[in-house]
Amino acid sequence: MMSTSNRQRWFALGLMLLGLSTFFVLPLGAAPPADRIFLRRRTIDPRAPAVVSLDEEDARLWIVQFSGPIQAAWRAEVERAGAEPVGYLPDFAYLARMDAATAHRLRSLDPVRLVVPLSSEDKIAPALAAPAARGLQPAAPLEVAVVSFPDTDLAELGARLKALGGAVSAEARNRWEGRLEVRVPAAALDTIAGWDEVRSLEPLPRFALLNDRARATFLHVNQAWAATGLYGAGQIIAIADTGLDTGTPATLHPDLRQHLVRAHALGRAGDWSDPHGHGTHVSGSAVGDGRQSGSNPSAHEYTASFAGTAPEAALVVQSILDDNNALSGIPGDLGDLMRTAYADGARIHSDSWGGPTGGGRGLNGNYGGYTLESRQADEAAWELDDMLILFAAGNTGVDRNQDGVVDGDGILTPATAKNVLTVGATENDRPDITLSYGAQWGAWWPSLFPAEPLFSDHMADNSAGMAAFSSRGPTDDGRIKPDLVAPGTFILSTRSQISSGTGWGRYDEWYFYNGGTSMATPLVAGAAAVARQWLTVARGLAAPSAALLKAVLINGAMDTTPGQYGTGSAREIPPGHPNPVAGWGMVDLAGSMAPAALVVVQMVDDRTGVATGKQRHWRVTTTSPGPLRVTLAWTDVPAETIAAVALVNDLDLEVTAPDGTIFYGNGASNMVRDRRNVIEDVVIPVAAAGTYQVRVVGFNVPWGRAGAQPFALVLAGNGLAWAAPILTATPTATATPRPCPEDLNGNRRIDVADLQWVASRWLATPQSPSWDLRADLVPDGVIHTDDIAVVARRWNQACP
Repeated sequence: MMSTSNRQRWFALGLMLLGLSTFFVLPLGAAPPADRIFLRRRTIDPRAPAVVSLDEEDARLWIVQFSGPIQAAWRAEVERAGAEPVGYLPDFAYLARMDAATAHRLRSLDPVRLVVPLSSEDKIAPALAAPAARGLQPAAPLEVAVVSFPDTDLAELGARLKALGGAVSAEARNRWEGRLEVRVPAAALDTIAGWDEVRSLEPLPRFALLNDRARATFLHVNQAWAATGLYGAGQIIAIADTGLDTGTPATLHPDLRQHLVRAHALGRAGDWSDPHGHGTHVSGSAVGDGRQSGSNPSAHEYTASFAGTAPEAALVVQSILDDNNALSGIPGDLGDLMRTAYADGARIHSDSWGGPTGGGRGLNGNYGGYTLESRQADEAAWELDDMLILFAAGNTGVDRNQDGVVDGDGILTPATAKNVLTVGATENDRPDITLSYGAQWGAWWPSLFPAEPLFSDHMADNSAGMAAFSSRGPTDDGRIKPDLVAPGTFILSTRSQISSGTGWGRYDEWYFYNGGTSMATPLVAGAAAVARQWLTVARGLAAPSAALLKAVLINGAMDTTPGQYGTGSAREIPPGHPNPVAGWGMVDLAGSMAPAALVVVQMVDDRTGVATGKQRHWRVTTTSPGPLRVTLAWTDVPAETIAAVALVNDLDLEVTAPDGTIFYGNGASNMVRDRRNVIEDVVIPVAAAGTYQVRVVGFNVPWGRAGAQPFALVLAGNGLAWAAPILTATPTATATPRPCPEDLNGNRRIDVADLQWVASRWLATPQSPSWDLRADLVPDGVIHTDDIAVVARRWNQACP
């Protein structure tokens, strides 16, 4: 018989949830607090009853979870016991290779909370799972990427796949993994996933292609040129796209002829020309010098021409277009694009293509996931830590529910990678163009933007407005994407002489208009080249990190909230900084390099970094009241694709004002820190003059460089000056993780108020006005029954 107290618990829970039109039966038994392991196919709760696997003695891949943020000594202890960590899994766990005897020994170690085998099901991407449930016959062929560990014999693995009826079409290997592209019967997936040398099974990607006024009016490039006298000289931008103009150096477009360093024909043997036109257009937006439209490069006079944002930078072309107008020139390991370009001297890589992610956990399963291709981009970024990689966010914007607001969860891969700079699109400033989203896009796809104010909105008339087609975030694990935005409608740039396409409209034989996040991305790449020249020439940094370059661009970015439709029900850009529509803002190159007269920009490119439990601490002084902005960025270790959360090394930013007020990165609080993003930003619009304390804290660094995570920090404020940092052994008290995250109302007890607090945000996402990160206790970017269950499991417990 149920006790009176238990009946009261269930009654209170039932009343609270009836407002959601559903009564959820949830376990309310007491359990000690613990952190779960978040995999993309399931969540492992250490508090749940142990399930004994009959195959445990044969297991070779294990999950080893610790009791908190991983310390270097803990990893060393695990390795001494005979385990080999091969990846990180959230929260506080390693994926490790070992035998069952070693696993049994690890269970007795003091910092180890849980040791369990990795199941074969965990390795299979959601898009490939349960083929029978998707109507596939056992013999139905599937195209799959079989991802192995880097020491795997790929020839032997290929032979085993062939024995199962598979056919290998391509292979690739890098320091992180091996990869075989294979066509196999659907019924073979479970068998393949059970092999010890297989890390994961992933779907093969399907990639597709996704300026004069934009340069001056929004990005403030003209102002930056005038203030610094820098135009990108000495910088090399690599662009992987459809090719470049005629494919012959002597006959290239006049705006591009002087800029080519090297061209690679990856899709058509010996042919890097551009019959499509996309590659020539984006190249002109980045490095075109405008000489065919009236510039005078010898005198650095570009402002009255159609020059790109870095008209004195050089160009490496990687043509990935094949004879069938597809992008088959993208290698199996797309990181090889970056490695090749790096060897050519490029330190900025611009990519205006992407594809669906499939099988995601967010609102739209087609997009937002962290895929193998996302991981490959992150691998390249980690290896080449002074190369900034940019990807277009995508053009998947749509208003499916017809509420006048573009839906979220539309970011393509590889733009979902952590370390790349993902670029979204705003509108341009061409008020003479009166085409609207309803008239233009609606004529082609009438269901995309059927409701006002989107339907009648002109596509290039509001500098504060987002392009409706621009993909919104967040990613499926709740990260902010895009990172930055730039104009992407009716961008005027160079036209390929051998292309018959006219894009969004022909200007003349040398130039044409085009639009998309494809067009926004090279504008930002060119701006990054000018900023990098500034770092090398004006700041004396021979090889600035990509993290520093990213932090410089974000630190100067403009906040464009609320967008062009006001703050009502059709608000375009949600409140909060950052946000999953415009990220950290619109690129403002002058704001980054040449801000207002009183503003001083300081920075550090810390290549040593911080470890778990350590911090850097600066005392920063401002001389007069005014805005203060502090931006932290780091290049993270690539995540395991089987993980549900992509962040591995987690740093925190804290800024303490003279009056003791503490500001946390990305608007977080001491109760809930940002545990998702590799960028943290503090903006104080009116900062009092005085001394500020700035801290970068290593919360959890399980996989760093020599045990530490390098980072970059950029600060801008009135008369800003600072002293050398102090390295301390322990984080500040404010950096201590919350012992009781389910105590949402702060009364130190889990009770009905906490359940109501979560329920009041029912089905909220990061785009919703009611969103609060604290309620997303199962971190999947939406508030739902799993989050209610987390609170209910600790019902009536006291918190320390």
